Amino acid sequence: MSTLLSVTDLRVTTGRKELVSGISFSLDAGEFLAIVGESGSGKSVSSMACCGLLPPELSAVGSVRFDGQELLYLGSAKWRTLRRNGMAAIFQDPMSSLNPLMKVSTQISEAMDGTTRLDASRLCAIGALMREVGLEPDNRILHAYPFELSGGQQQRIMIAMALATNPRLLIADEPTTALDASTQAQVIELLQTLRLRRNMAVLMVTHDLSIVRSTADRMAVFHEGRCVEQGTARQVMSSPQHPYTQSLVRASLETVRRTRSECDVMNARGLVLDAQNVSFRYPEAKEDALKDICISVKPGECLGIVGASGSGKSTLAKVLVGALPEFSGKVDVCGISSQSRWQSNNINLAFARHCQYVFQDTTASLNPTHTVEKTLIDSLKLAGHDESRQILRNKAGELLLEVDLDSEMLTKLPLQLSGGQRQRIVIARALAMRPKVLVCDEPVSALDAHLQKQVVNLLVDLQQRHGMALVFIGHDLHLMSQFCDRLVVMDRGTIVESGVAEEMFTQPRSAALKELLGYSTTSVEANPGPSWDERPSRQANSGGPDSHSTRTSITAYLRSKPVVQTEAA
Repeated sequence: MSTLLSVTDLRVTTGRKELVSGISFSLDAGEFLAIVGESGSGKSVSSMACCGLLPPELSAVGSVRFDGQELLYLGSAKWRTLRRNGMAAIFQDPMSSLNPLMKVSTQISEAMDGTTRLDASRLCAIGALMREVGLEPDNRILHAYPFELSGGQQQRIMIAMALATNPRLLIADEPTTALDASTQAQVIELLQTLRLRRNMAVLMVTHDLSIVRSTADRMAVFHEGRCVEQGTARQVMSSPQHPYTQSLVRASLETVRRTRSECDVMNARGLVLDAQNVSFRYPEAKEDALKDICISVKPGECLGIVGASGSGKSTLAKVLVGALPEFSGKVDVCGISSQSRWQSNNINLAFARHCQYVFQDTTASLNPTHTVEKTLIDSLKLAGHDESRQILRNKAGELLLEVDLDSEMLTKLPLQLSGGQRQRIVIARALAMRPKVLVCDEPVSALDAHLQKQVVNLLVDLQQRHGMALVFIGHDLHLMSQFCDRLVVMDRGTIVESGVAEEMFTQPRSAALKELLGYSTTSVEANPGPSWDERPSRQANSGGPDSHSTRTSITAYLRSKPVVQTEAA
């Protein structure tokens, strides 16, 4: 194969800080290369340098060559030509890339040649692209605005727009992070199909090692701005050489620590959260986003909420914490109604001291101009602490220690922290209120496997230490099954199944859960991983496989039991 993209000694700096330090890798025509690494490792910055989208405050030196042409010093006119004839990119959040004021058909048309014409021949071409990405080009989607589509549909529209220029290289930066398990698998399968059909090279930035195992030809591991290991995906995953790579592979297979028994939860008295007959409809929407939802949580319990993109999980979380007060039904947190939260400052403070919210997007939830010290001290003051500045500073340092961070972080701004560090700061801010209920909306979906395990273990430890109830919204079923006491499954705004997590994973009843399980725990992998013993029970500390495969026999695991076995062709 001929080399399509060649990166040599790439260095990216901002001021005096070097974000990428001498990275080199290459990509052949038609090849699938995955770049993995933790938040802040330089993987997204490197991919942005490859497609000419670095922000002006960053400068790059070294060499990035596409089909023999040097890219680092191209002018804007030549970049426009290249993006229309050889290279395209898709990103993690399609809503930030799609124009919210333009209909889908118009945006795809504009991606083709810069015009927005919609004559018969153009609509025919748009329809062909939409079918290629698995969407039916009916009027409902063609004339929809981006916000009227699900996350999976939005990402498919982005892929269709990228394909409109028939690129030889597609750069995909975390394209499935915000999607549920089944939609993730559909998008990855689509990219793989398109790659083979079009002989298109794919450079994917991801932190999901299951994607790497099943789809990538080669992988490069980034850590602290350097490429510490690269090779075939099979070779790196089965025999990692660098300590950081070893920790990533190990974290993707080991289980979450869990010491509290289920009897502790069963014997707990009373409810800290009780939601009954909750329905909610967004303004001008035609259907309810939530329909007659009923859930309850005991002290110290962990309730997991799962469902496909657009099923209503995040809407329910916002209702529970009082962020969407205009609903029907009732939500009580420690005896305080979430609907009455905003009636007075006293009620709002009382509610906040009982219930806190951990967001998915840590960058958006932290004030970029506030140091960690100010963020934590402000929360301590809201919690009723009125001591001297030095005492408050000491308590802020103690909060950092609770989330396994050093007090030196107090002087940092959010943009000076990694994704995992920011998430711990958000958790520390919530802990300042000593809440009875902590609602976490996709808190680890943007983190790599190693950091995911660290943050979840931290949440479980804090839950047990402080006796908090935990409401955890996520789409990683394998991860959630290890620490949630109960699960509820949502589909189109309703709860379609609920029960004990162990039983639901072995005997799913609803079509929604079966679909989610079908993609997250019975996936067939093309590349074998390391040999591991079967994972022991949920209370154990050691890890095991979520899936395993060889060239001749493919076995998929649900928990620790083999459920599917087929002979390879």
